[in-house]
Parts: sequence; C-alpha cells; structure tokens
Amino acid sequence: MDRRNKNFNGGRPNRNPKSFVPNEPERDVINPYTFIPVSEKAPCRKAVEFGDLSGYIDCTIKIQSPVFIPNSSGEFSDETMPEHKHRVFFFYEDLSEQKKLTDAIRMPQMPIVPGSEIRGMLRNVYEQLTNSCYVHIDENNLPFKRSAEPKELCLLVWDEASKGWRIYADVERNVYKGAIIHKNGGMVLENTFKGRYDIDDQYRKTYSVFDTAESYRVSFDPKNKTISKDAQGAWFVHIPSKMKTKMGGTWTANRQIVYTAQGLSPEKGGLLSDEVMQRFQYVLGMCENVKGGYMDGSFNKSGDSKTRTAIYAKRYRQKLPLIVYADKNSVQKNFTNDIIYLSPASMTKEFFGQTILSILEKNAEHQKCESRDAACPACRLFGMIGEKSSLRGKIRVSDGQPKEYQFGHEITLPILATPKISATEFYLKKPGSMQEDGVWTYDYYTTYRGSGRNISFIRHPYVPTLAGRKVYWTHKPTFKSEEKTKMNSSVTPIVSGSFSFRLYFDRLTAEEMEQLLFSIELSKRNGEEKACHKIGGGKPLGWGAVQVTADQITCFSYQMQNGKIERAGKAYVRNETMRTAVESTKEAEQILCYAQSKGVDSSMVRYPARMNRNGERKIFEWFSKNRGSISMPKIRQVLPTIDDKNNKLKE
Repeated sequence: MDRRNKNFNGGRPNRNPKSFVPNEPERDVINPYTFIPVSEKAPCRKAVEFGDLSGYIDCTIKIQSPVFIPNSSGEFSDETMPEHKHRVFFFYEDLSEQKKLTDAIRMPQMPIVPGSEIRGMLRNVYEQLTNSCYVHIDENNLPFKRSAEPKELCLLVWDEASKGWRIYADVERNVYKGAIIHKNGGMVLENTFKGRYDIDDQYRKTYSVFDTAESYRVSFDPKNKTISKDAQGAWFVHIPSKMKTKMGGTWTANRQIVYTAQGLSPEKGGLLSDEVMQRFQYVLGMCENVKGGYMDGSFNKSGDSKTRTAIYAKRYRQKLPLIVYADKNSVQKNFTNDIIYLSPASMTKEFFGQTILSILEKNAEHQKCESRDAACPACRLFGMIGEKSSLRGKIRVSDGQPKEYQFGHEITLPILATPKISATEFYLKKPGSMQEDGVWTYDYYTTYRGSGRNISFIRHPYVPTLAGRKVYWTHKPTFKSEEKTKMNSSVTPIVSGSFSFRLYFDRLTAEEMEQLLFSIELSKRNGEEKACHKIGGGKPLGWGAVQVTADQITCFSYQMQNGKIERAGKAYVRNETMRTAVESTKEAEQILCYAQSKGVDSSMVRYPARMNRNGERKIFEWFSKNRGSISMPKIRQVLPTIDDKNNKLKE
C-alpha cells in the first residue's frame, strides 16, 4: 500500500526550505559546560580513618560575577504578566505569606549564602579531586532520547489468561484480520478489499463521528466502506491523534485502523514483560516522578498533546486494545529480546533499560556509596546517607555572612532548563567499537545500510561510558535581559562584594586536610591566580563565579592543666609534601582548567544553535542537524574533552 501524500517524504515530514538561512556560514562556539572524565580506576572505598587535625578555617567568598541564590520560600508574580515569576535572593525570612514584591525583599539588607550551598560547592570539587563516587544523580531523570528510526505499527492487547499485554506485529499483513484506512488510500488485510481506493470523504466523515486517540467497537461494512458505532459489532476502529507539524500539514498518525479480534491468538502475539511496559508508561508520562514523558508539563508544552496522551493512557489503564509502535529490531526478533521500545507514535522518544546508576556501576564502580564501611573519600569527609547505612561527616560549614555587597539591577534570565542527558553526543563517549557512521544511545549504538526508503538500521548493544562530571567554564558573564515569558524568571543578583564563613573540621588526616584546602582555594603554591568556584544559578551565563580564600586555619591542641584538659588554638602549618602530591595530580590540573579563564574566549561561550530567517537562534535545530537525518543518521560533532586544545564546536 502506498500511504504517502504531499506531506510525506520517505516516512518523514518535509521541512520548509524557507525556515532556515541557506548556506549560513559556520561559526565557532564554546559550549558553556564540559566534563571531567570518569576515572578508569574505581574509587578507593574503605571505612573512615581518623587523624589528629581538628579546628576551623575562617574563609572569605569574593564575588567575581553575578551571584544569585534563590529564596525558596517565595516567588512573586509579575504585575503585567502573572505567569512570569520574580525570584529573590536568599535571606532569613519566610516569604510564603508575602504577596507583594518590594525593594526590601528584592534587595535585602542581610543577604545570606547558605552553608548548604557552600558545602555542596566544596564537595563537588573534592569529588573531582579524589575520584569519588557520583552522589548527586537525579534518579528520576532517566535516560531517554528521540529515535531517528521510524517504528513499526503494532497492536497491543491485554491477555487476561496470562495477566499481561501481548503485542501483534506485521499489522499490514496477516497477523490479524483488519483494515488500515489512510486519508489518501487504504489497504485491507485478508483481501477484504482489493487494491487501493480513495476514501477521502469517508475519512472526514468518520473522523467527525469518532473522538481522536480512541478505539471503538463498531459495525464495519466492507462493501459500502461505512463504519458506524455499534456496541454489538465485531470490529474495532482506532483513530490516532491528528498531528500537525510546525511547518504545516498533517502526517504520521493521520489514519484510521479497523480490525477484528479474529487472529489474535496468544501464539501470534509476544507477551511483554513488566519492565517493557514500565518504560512504555514512562514514555506516556504516567509516572509522576519520572521526567520526560508526554504528559510531563516541563517537557511537553502542548496542552492538546498532553490531553490526547491522557486519553490514550486512560485506555491503557482500562486494559483496552491500543495501537502502538515498536522498534524494528524487536519486530524482527518477534519480541524475544529483553529491551523493547514502545511508543504511541512512529517517530518518538525511547526510555532506555540502562539508568545512570547502572551505567556508573559498570564505569569502574562509580555508583554512589551505600555502606559506611566502604565509603569513597568524599563520603568519608562530607558524610553520606544511604538506604542501608549513613555516615556522619567530618566537616561542618556555617552560613556565609555579608561583609560588603552590591546588588545589580533586575535581569530577566533566558530559559534555564534541566540537564538534557538525551544529548548523547555530549553526555556519553563515542563507543570505542563503533567503526561506522551512526548514532549512540544509553542502550545501543546504531549504524545503517542504504539511505532513504531503502535504509536499514543495525543496532549494536554495548556498555556506554558517561562523559564524566559536568562542570562550567569560567568566562565573562552575560548581563543581557531577555523578554519576559511564563518559561523564564526575573532575578536581582549580587554583582560585587564578599561574604565570610567558617568551616569546622574534626579529626582529619594530613591528606584530607591538604585535599580540602586545595578544594577551598583552587590554587597552587606557585602563585598562580586563584580559580573560581561556581555557586547559585545562571552558571551557563557565566554567573556564580566566586573566589574563596582560607584566611586563617586554626588547629586545636589539648594539654592537661591543673587536672583538667584545656583546649588551645594554634595556626596550621601546611604539609608541603602532601600539598605537592595533591597539586600535581591530573585531577587538580583538570579542575584548574575549567575553573580558570585561560584558553576560553568569552565571546564564543554559548550553546550551539542554528539561525533562522527571523534572526532567532534555535538550539534544538543545531542538535537535530548534528544527528544527521532519517535517511542518513550520524553524529557529526561531539563535545570536545576538557583538555582538548581545540575546545570549539561549529555552528
């Protein structure tokens, strides 16, 4: 059957040739973030060892670029645009009852840098320095990615006897009796009709009778080509959502499917595992804690699409027959493989069987620590909270109190979203065994044969390697204020000044002490300019750069006086041998590489994007182009490594 129409192009929508600037010259850009690679050595896990160094460090935070740390107790609606939010700097006041934004709230007299923020900032660097576990993993941000491979039309039916879902593939041939009716043509299985026919009028009439994204029991007259609602009928009709492309026109799901229950014997359908169906629920967005599904408002801004998916999910809960799409690899294997990718549309996203935690375990066992008797260096110093046991840390950090400060003017930020781990050309290393063009995901990498309508995809399972720990380049900050929308927010940052805090330490070893001091000051003994930590929001914009100094290090000593133990303080004397050992590590060099501004042209730092005729830079379009096309999928550019002298991408 030929189901193509003017909006089809080898199974994919046509792009409007006037949407993008033709022959746009390439520009060099530096991506705002990079990665410190995952070490090939597993973290040194063991029980806590106690040294003889206890005391405190008086520190100063010096603001180097705009810093904004939000007060989570309140946000304020814009007077002219209620959906736009104003957020204010952290200070000691509960704002949950405050309704109006005033200058006293926007620019408080006692702004505070919370100790939890400082602690997290220091731990982040300490983890990088000591090859520790990856503790800050968002377990609800599961790996998913849009697939360039069109999926196969299938039927999903609940099998009450097996208490599970069975999937029937090869819909357009003889797995079951039925018909596929398309706007410009149709095909009926089992020779109910012969050849193609024009049912454009029938399509419009039927579409107006039945709701979209639903299946109904109907009466179907093959001779007259009529379909009517009838609870006693033997046929079912499914009408998928009428999807519209941004460039105009309809495609992909613009067809009706009519089928009977005849031929749906268990031996013809593959029984799907609970794990497969769980990931299908992730795609739909049925799991509230998992990000990225079609009903997740933070990812899918289309209310109409979310509504249709909700109707589809309702049918799933009711265990009614569903039209689904499955990856060709699974169809070819008759669903005997473990990882099967289902979706409600042909071109869609896939949630993967591998999670970040499972990948970290395979990447030299860098998953987060769970035992106090087998803790990595960072967990031994900062503490840990595990499902089986917890560990008290050896340091405590006070809140940062202002010495002097200056608020800037209010700035409307661009949209700052969560990490897009679906960008595998950035977040994953290219598979070492991949010798041909293609793309890679968290479960497999794909190569291809042919092109266009004759393309065939070959999936290769492999163990992925994460790019590493995400860090942001130090660069000149962006002060440009964006247009207010419901997607972004306005803030008033501190642009200059300093804060003081005290870090208490308890029974540190000499190695831990020198590692901690390097993590605080980010400097070497040779007098190089101190590098910058990153704290608060706006890091991709160059915001949050601060220099931290250890002004005074006081160690406690104890001695017996008149039958009592007296505590006295004395200045700490640096352990030069241990200090040299810490500063000379590869990890220290990598930290200073991104924390200093050397080798980074601030004018080039931005996310890569494509320019359209309206002068709008579209980040998504750059990634789309970078992954090739459906007829020739391949990743063209990968993110340069942190120590790559050529750290630029081409737009």
